[in-house]
Amino acid sequence: MCVNQETILNVLTPDDIRILIEFVGEDSRRGNFERLFPATDSHKYHRFFEQPRYYNLLLDAWCRKYARNEIQGCCSTVDWLLFLILTS
Repeated sequence: MCVNQETILNVLTPDDIRILIEFVGEDSRRGNFERLFPATDSHKYHRFFEQPRYYNLLLDAWCRKYARNEIQGCCSTVDWLLFLILTS
């Protein structure tokens, strides 16, 4: 699988948006627990998997880009969702 980690968030599919919304929802319910994977440094563990999985790469890229500003990440995801709804 050849996925560019730098651009994976540039064009989101409806399934990508669904996964990101589920991820943000799950993360908001974690309470005092710490999420281990995916996290801002989870990309260093990809070599231990037999092959990279698309959604692991997507969530890893999202975590690295929006770890310090999840509100911006959520707004970006909602913007994509609205774009897809309005253009379909």
